[in-house]
Amino acid sequence: MASLLCALTLVLLGGGVVEGAPDRPQWQGNHPRIDETGIHLAWKATPGAVRYRVYRNGERIFESQATLCDLPLPPSFGEAIYAVVAVDGEGREGPPLPFKIERGSRYGIEVHRIVPLTEADYQIVEGRIVLRNPPEPAPRPLPLAPTRLLDVADADFRKTVLEAPYPVLVDFWAEWCGPCHLLHPQIKALAREFGGKILVVRVNSDENPALAAKYQVNVLPTLILFHKGREIRRIYGVQPKAALRSTIEAALKGVL
Repeated sequence: MASLLCALTLVLLGGGVVEGAPDRPQWQGNHPRIDETGIHLAWKATPGAVRYRVYRNGERIFESQATLCDLPLPPSFGEAIYAVVAVDGEGREGPPLPFKIERGSRYGIEVHRIVPLTEADYQIVEGRIVLRNPPEPAPRPLPLAPTRLLDVADADFRKTVLEAPYPVLVDFWAEWCGPCHLLHPQIKALAREFGGKILVVRVNSDENPALAAKYQVNVLPTLILFHKGREIRRIYGVQPKAALRSTIEAALKGVL
């Protein structure tokens, strides 16, 4: 929603603020206000002004000598940017008094609030009020993978492996497989050495034949490296830990 707000501009008639125009209006009391009946505005009389205009998203929606007005609720909250301007007898507009509407919730109930905009929030470019770009939020760091070897079955394979936010190395093994037992200490060590960058799990092929068949595991042990639900590397048999590490690091280039 913030990016939508920043893209919205409000065009002031007459080409924007000009020299000799009235000052910026000032809010009266607790205005502006918003409730279920609409938006309620009231401002103090501005010296030199003979009438006032209210704009919404670049469209003039009110003009009067009065210093107050009631407006209907906008059809799309969060995209509505308003401004009150004072106009002198020659039609010159003074600096705008802008605000925006934000959508929120309180105690689970949807509410809307008015947020007055200060000069730090916007700038006038060629007669337009343009909201300044807010700072980009810092990217959330990916969660660290567990550094211990996990046993995974068919029931939790999708959540643990395919939907994981980090790469997952899956060791397909069986109890009767001697080479599989030789590989396990190396797999456990790799889980620790990668320091949470990847998750290492093992799947008992005899207890989960559907998984073994789905991924065409015909040789044990078989290691499959997944990232974002996609297989990116497959390794067969027992290999030295250094060779396994190099193979995994090469496969993860451009991923981590």
